[in-house]
Formats: sequence, C-alpha cells, structure tokens
Amino acid sequence: MITIPVDEAYAFDFLSILIVKKSAQIKEVEDHISRQIGISEYQKIFESIEFKNMIDINQKTFDMVDRAKRNDTDAKSVDDCNMKRYYAKLSLQNKFFHSDLKEIKK
Repeated sequence: MITIPVDEAYAFDFLSILIVKKSAQIKEVEDHISRQIGISEYQKIFESIEFKNMIDINQKTFDMVDRAKRNDTDAKSVDDCNMKRYYAKLSLQNKFFHSDLKEIKK
C-alpha cells in the first residue's frame, strides 16, 4: 500500500467517500487516520457537523454525477457540488487543524 501526505481534511473527505460508497475499506482507513491523530480527536471529528456535512455533500456530488451520466443535469450543477465539497473540506480543516488546505480551487 502507498501512503502519501495529504491535508487532514483530504483524509476525512476520502473516508466520507468510502462511507457514501459503503466500501469495505472504511475500517482500515478509520484505523489509519485515528493512529495518526489519536482516537479522541478522531471521534470528535467523526461525530462533528463538519464531517456530517462532508458526507452529505459527497452523496449529493455522486448523485449529481450519476444524473450527468444520464444527461439529466448540466456540468455547472456538478461543478457547484464540487465547490461545495471543497468548502466542506476547508471548513473541517480550519476548525480542527487550524490551517488552510493545500488544495486551491478557483
């Protein structure tokens, strides 16, 4: 397995995607994150409104992409979801890790 350094919010975004997809990897990623930031900090973030928002926007993004595949929505709507996803990551990063994301969206 390859491990790469990413913003903490990116790691939680990845976890939220696995939750949306109901992936078998959830436990493995949870363990990997909690070992690095500590179990109590992990639990605090996992139970936060910021993380719940991240799960919700990832679900909406996946739903919108599925609609786009059926030509049932436009690219702007998908892009809007992606921007909301970015802001959800930014919110989590700022609240719990007091730093900006390295990812930049324009």
